[in-house]
Amino acid sequence: MADLIKIIIVAVAFFAVGYLFAWLKIRKERKEAVKDSRGITRGNINGELAPLLPNFPGKLSEARQMGKPIDFLVFKGMDEGNIQEIGFVEVKTGKSDLTGNERKIRDIILDAKEKGGKVRWDVYRPDEEVAKNLKS
Repeated sequence: MADLIKIIIVAVAFFAVGYLFAWLKIRKERKEAVKDSRGITRGNINGELAPLLPNFPGKLSEARQMGKPIDFLVFKGMDEGNIQEIGFVEVKTGKSDLTGNERKIRDIILDAKEKGGKVRWDVYRPDEEVAKNLKS
């Protein structure tokens, strides 16, 4: 009987330790998910407001938001009724980098520009621009 009680105690202890480790892992994953979500939300907000921020590569009235796969198209000269160039603007925050598709689009645009096309590629980092203006 005493051996059975020892086995039950050891089994319960193993179960409790396993449960604790699983709970800690889930808690850590949840914290990371919230952190990632905040970064994505911040990036989306910056993407929406980018044309209003300093040094945006184009005029607000000539910028059109696309969202995916490129954040903005800027039609230079549209206000005057004479579009001279189309700018592709990707908004990035923090240390985020271009996705695979964004890199491919950038390369196609840069190749067209080399061949005389009237296109432009810009990566705009609003957090860096705002920080520069706050220091001034």
